[in-house]
Amino acid sequence: MKSALKGAESAGAETKLIHLYDYQYHGCKSCYACKRLGHVDCKCIINDDISELLEEAMQSDVIILGMPIYLGNIVGVMQSFLERLLYPLTSYDLKKPSNFTGKINYGLIYSMNGPAIWSFFKGYRYLYKNVKAEMKRLNGKSETLVVTDTLQYSDYSKYQSAIFDEEKKRKRKKSVFPKDCKKAYEMGRRLASQGAE
Repeated sequence: MKSALKGAESAGAETKLIHLYDYQYHGCKSCYACKRLGHVDCKCIINDDISELLEEAMQSDVIILGMPIYLGNIVGVMQSFLERLLYPLTSYDLKKPSNFTGKINYGLIYSMNGPAIWSFFKGYRYLYKNVKAEMKRLNGKSETLVVTDTLQYSDYSKYQSAIFDEEKKRKRKKSVFPKDCKKAYEMGRRLASQGAE
């Protein structure tokens, strides 16, 4: 994420790194206030820790989301954030899929401890496709980066981790992770450049 933000900054963007675990909030509670006639303004009415953050996101040119994968899905705080961000944009009019008339480019960066092959055997490709389909409500350009086989612990001997080869993980962190960071940097630069156009 830091590399992606540096890339965006290189294109002249002002950036902000947000850690969702620092906020107290929940997902959509199906109050349907955002669907009431006369209210459709693409904004969730729930007032909590992320209300201002959602407003800020909707005024951005670019949103880049870092999403660890736990138990085969994006982390819960991200799912709740996306529900609150995207459901108010959802249109129930067949002629237009989104109530949002603006354009926000977005980047999706996934990370996981497991190997890349899991994208095929565990169905993660469907997950990436599904999140991207939901994000289309922002009407912008998108990019996706999947970072796999990450180094999870600083000392594997302290954790239950017999299925992992610590030496192999460390070598991969030195040889592959810098390439992933470069891809994230380029993603941030491209999305910020396109957002300014």
